[in-house]
Amino acid sequence: MVSAATAFFLPAPALKALSRRPPCAALLRRIRTRPGSFARRLPAVVAVLALVACLAPQSPVWAAAAPAVPAHEQMKAQAPAPGHPLPVIVVRNGAEERSGRLHTRMTLHPAGDQTTATQADLTATVMAAAIMAVEESRVHAVTVTLISQLAVAASDEAPLARAVLIPDGRGFDGRTPGPVWTLEAASRGLTAQELEYQRLRVELRSRCQTPDGLTDEAALRAAIARRMGIRQDRLRPPRNECRPVQPVRIEGTLEVRR
Repeated sequence: MVSAATAFFLPAPALKALSRRPPCAALLRRIRTRPGSFARRLPAVVAVLALVACLAPQSPVWAAAAPAVPAHEQMKAQAPAPGHPLPVIVVRNGAEERSGRLHTRMTLHPAGDQTTATQADLTATVMAAAIMAVEESRVHAVTVTLISQLAVAASDEAPLARAVLIPDGRGFDGRTPGPVWTLEAASRGLTAQELEYQRLRVELRSRCQTPDGLTDEAALRAAIARRMGIRQDRLRPPRNECRPVQPVRIEGTLEVRR
């Protein structure tokens, strides 16, 4: 009895041949002894051979033909980028307790030149500081902010990177599951000219106000250019906003200077 699936895929000559169930050798012998019937029986032969090829088990040689990616290459591709912590100075360091959990907040700024610092370096700096705080005081959560330079008011300090580390992943309240790391960083450190622009903007802003108390940006820009001794059209305000980033591989140790 020919199955319904076989009847669907095979032409009528093949069905007739299968219903008689002749051996393959006998079928080929009949074709050889009857030359005139070869053209009529060719579709049946092709259909039988195709069916046998589909049902035959696949050779393991073909399954292994595609080369596998070496394990060390996969690890290399998935490894996080390396970052080198910058030497820092601690600006502020305080802790508060809520719901029986201790949360430390720390503000740092680079102790030396930051011009060559990459995004990975900035990220590694705040990550290393957060890990150090957890290891030293066993706090439940740490927030570390790296600023470009110290200002009189904290609201005037431009961040370079920020890290929130909650080792148990249970949130600040201890009951809300969340990420262990939350990170953001600027694309690079600032140049000396960009740092000078930031400092002068804060210093001169109060002198460049409109009658309604807003900052007169055109006047402020002109004042900054005069103080820096450059043409106003060559003034380049830093555009270096922090954006979410992934953890990096920390290479080296964090140096805290006094």
